[in-house]
Amino acid sequence: MLPGERLDDIAQKYNVPAQLLAKINGIENTNDLRPGERLKVVRGPFNAVISLDKKQLTLLLGGSYAGHFNIGLGREYPAAEGQYVVTDKLVNPTYHGLERAIDADDPANPLGERWIGLGDRMSIHSTNNPSSIGKNDLPGCISLN
Repeated sequence: MLPGERLDDIAQKYNVPAQLLAKINGIENTNDLRPGERLKVVRGPFNAVISLDKKQLTLLLGGSYAGHFNIGLGREYPAAEGQYVVTDKLVNPTYHGLERAIDADDPANPLGERWIGLGDRMSIHSTNNPSSIGKNDLPGCISLN
């Protein structure tokens, strides 16, 4: 790290989330970083391939395999085959279901703490109920633990 450089600056330079850099480097408090400290850095952007049949998201970095994650599928906004581009990212999103809205800080909010919009009512989001992963009848669209 250079003097005055912040983790957010490095993340932006490499097109990756600062939270990811903190996690892979074991950084709990970004104020503890020192000039000259060496960091592991991965370069984005990331791509994901979702298998609706297998209920699995495969993460790719530079076209190479970077991991896979089990998913759950929503009933209110069913996932549809196609190619999508991230249109929005939200922290603590409000849930807008077909019959109701649930505030961001409400424990009943099924979206959890993260939401990635893919346009056309498609999204990937965290969940407030990890046991729901692998199921087909969830609120939202594509749930990721």
